[in-house]
Amino acid sequence: MPDNNNYSLSIQPIAVIHSPFPEKFGIPRQSGLADNLAEIHFMPAYRNVDAVRGLEGFDYLWLIWCFSRNIHPEKGENFHPTVRPPRLGGNTRMGVFATRSSFRPNGLALSSVKIVKIDLECPDAPVITVSGADLMDGTPIYDIKPYLPYADAHPEARGGFTDAYSNGEYRLEVQIMDSFWRAVREIDKKKPGTEAAIHKLLPQVLSVLSEDPRPSYQKDPNRIYGMSYGDYNFRFTVDEKVLYLREMAYVLIRFHDSLESWHTSHATALILVLRDIRQVRCGKACVDLSNLTLAIDIVIIELHQVDSASVTAVITAPLLNQLDSLLHGCVFD
Repeated sequence: MPDNNNYSLSIQPIAVIHSPFPEKFGIPRQSGLADNLAEIHFMPAYRNVDAVRGLEGFDYLWLIWCFSRNIHPEKGENFHPTVRPPRLGGNTRMGVFATRSSFRPNGLALSSVKIVKIDLECPDAPVITVSGADLMDGTPIYDIKPYLPYADAHPEARGGFTDAYSNGEYRLEVQIMDSFWRAVREIDKKKPGTEAAIHKLLPQVLSVLSEDPRPSYQKDPNRIYGMSYGDYNFRFTVDEKVLYLREMAYVLIRFHDSLESWHTSHATALILVLRDIRQVRCGKACVDLSNLTLAIDIVIIELHQVDSASVTAVITAPLLNQLDSLLHGCVFD
């Protein structure tokens, strides 16, 4: 029997994607479902316009990439043969190879994206702008191949358990509330141009939100969700089949450091896990933060190792100096 080690493969990224998704929450569950834009930038070794010669004749690409932000590799003793697809409510188990779960032996993914533009003149040329990418910002890409309609399209094929929702019945109607535009106008006063930028960006955001980014098991109509998209955080609630876009915040700073490293940086002063938490534990003392006034300039931080999901922490920039000495070295509830 052949030695499996003889077939090991070491590969390096050829490109990286710059997308509006700085965190996992909000990323479409499959490529091509939403109209979000992203750019593919090649690594220096492959940054040659000749490498994309002829690509202008195609409409779609296949991207082979890596789930680079997964915490636990699913290899050897860590391999789990079944997973729980989100669209099935997170309770039904299916074989990992019958799903597109991110937790798989080699952590590789495949996405079909639409070519919007191929820039051959910019300093980093070639740069490919694509639509419909389901990749987090900074995700490494290992190969790019053209989509061939005559070979790759099988419209009559069965889709297994996904056939139950492939008609889009999970999609939400999105309603923009007056409070959202009030928030936009307030931010525009401090950062001119924000309102114009939001009008330009909103079709992409609405396309993503209509795909219902919530975990399937969360149905609380009063829960406020926050989806980071580019430089903004969009806050919404969902009741039945309607998503209400209620607020927006401008992201001043975003950290991707691990929780352990925060105590050595100024980010220590920024940690308020979830919007409704107003207390931290400082040794044996409990510090009440409920009287602190939150302003419009908001900082978003991502916690990657809390209940195996990303958690958004929110605090305002004017409070940084006030909280820096107060929270340094604290243990956070």
